[in-house]
Amino acid sequence: LALATENPNPELLLEKPHGRDEALISRNMWLHIIGQGIYQLFWMFFTLYALPALFDYYRIQTREEYYKEECTARLSAPTYNATQTQLYCNWATYCGMPEGDRNSDSCQLYTSYWKQNGGSTPDDDRTAICRTATDCSDWTQFSTAKDNLQTNYDDVEKDQAMKSLSMLFNCFIMMQVANEICARRINNEYTIFHGILQSPIFLTVIVVTLGLQAIIINLLGMFFKVNPLTWHEWLVSMAVGAGIILWSFMLRFFARMWQGTHQAKQVPAAGAAPSNVQLIVAR
Repeated sequence: LALATENPNPELLLEKPHGRDEALISRNMWLHIIGQGIYQLFWMFFTLYALPALFDYYRIQTREEYYKEECTARLSAPTYNATQTQLYCNWATYCGMPEGDRNSDSCQLYTSYWKQNGGSTPDDDRTAICRTATDCSDWTQFSTAKDNLQTNYDDVEKDQAMKSLSMLFNCFIMMQVANEICARRINNEYTIFHGILQSPIFLTVIVVTLGLQAIIINLLGMFFKVNPLTWHEWLVSMAVGAGIILWSFMLRFFARMWQGTHQAKQVPAAGAAPSNVQLIVAR
């Protein structure tokens, strides 16, 4: 909508006519599509995977860490007594149900029964807990406790991941806004800002887009599943978006340089005989 409402550019009248058999997407367009795609994908993958790995604020707690740190608090009275809490947390964290190694000395099931009887802890959780019996109360209660722990961890994981996902969403929108400005000129011109103040509808669309994004991030997070961002995160998001413009200038520079080299190769050397096409054009 923003680009469709731009005023006509007189420079377009200087272009050669385009034939009906000409490709809808030119080489130059492919250059910018692929180039912008590389830039945006880099920052999206960086935000999604590198932020949690590099910065503690975006770090996502592993399930093993969660079980070790939160299990006792989650399996507390009156649902479970102290003995049950200690046992069930040990099984869930150290006995491979689901974390840990069930044949390690940290696993209470292994050290208290299976190791003493000269065997390894069975892979089947029910058999490992109930031993020779087909069913037992500990298995039933532990299954419920394990399901509750997994549900709680899923909620925690989603909440922690929301920080980096919110940042990704904001960076994505900032890059789209900057790319709209770059798309005002499609023939490798550097004048992407030329005449922008004479395009009120274009500017209105940009301002409305940024305004709605601010409202969504800061006020409507419950509906859009995002967290409010700090002003530091807003600055970083806008810097990532503005980088699109610098990246576009670099693409235009190399495209113009390649076009200049390509055209220079097509110019006949001094004293060279003109081609048949050149003779026809000269006539």
